Amino acid sequence: MLLLGVWDSLRRFFPCCLSIIILGILSTPAKACDSNASIANKNSESEGNKRTLGRIEITHESCRGLDFIRVRNGLNEAFYLAAAGLQAASDFSESPFSYFFQNNSEMATSVAGVYNRVQKALIGHGGRMRITCIDHYNACEEPGGRERLAYTMEYANKRLTPRIFICAAGLQLPRLAQPCTVNPGDWPFTMGSLMLHELIQVQPISGGRKVVDGSSTTAREVNDELKSGQDTTLNALAYSLLGLWAADLGLGGPPQQPCLEKFAAGNFDGSID
Repeated sequence: MLLLGVWDSLRRFFPCCLSIIILGILSTPAKACDSNASIANKNSESEGNKRTLGRIEITHESCRGLDFIRVRNGLNEAFYLAAAGLQAASDFSESPFSYFFQNNSEMATSVAGVYNRVQKALIGHGGRMRITCIDHYNACEEPGGRERLAYTMEYANKRLTPRIFICAAGLQLPRLAQPCTVNPGDWPFTMGSLMLHELIQVQPISGGRKVVDGSSTTAREVNDELKSGQDTTLNALAYSLLGLWAADLGLGGPPQQPCLEKFAAGNFDGSID
């Protein structure tokens, strides 16, 4: 949840929907507001300051050197995680799909559509987005030592390009995941799953639905939400975790043996029953 002081200072400038992912805590997005000149000025970078991956632009002025490489690799990884999620959706009656989403064809079609749009955006078929490694709105840190990994912004003025802001903590994430061996409650986020997580919250990819950060922080908590009847297709974490687990189970590549053992027991957050 945004701190009151931060929100008061940002509310005057944010013509957007703001979704924030916090290290250890997830917060819900703020409501959209009207655009203004200060945002337009920040959004008017020259073409020479951007590098593109499909129609997703990585701003050269902010993502330099290793940061640029990490973001680019994360986007490439997000493509393969989306492919693994697609394969999982094709077998919707079984885990891992049924662990995160309702196991019916309508739900599988909806989830597969999101992963498809991620892949299309990454190969240049979709709306433009920009990724920056500078915290323009001072939203990456809050008192108490908690750090945000990233946040997304969409603008009421549709001429302005949606943005993903990668925070310093996000840039330190590993490229490859080990979700099968982490301790319960630890985040299994990688740069690839973070990019997938953020891309899914942009409405051209979500399909116009309001996919946000929910209160869950582990796969087991997402599963608990599913069992309680909540619509997990509105929870960005469900998509990023399904992509991670599907990839580790061999959907799109070789499986990891520890993952197979956890998978057999239905443990998707590294816990032991």
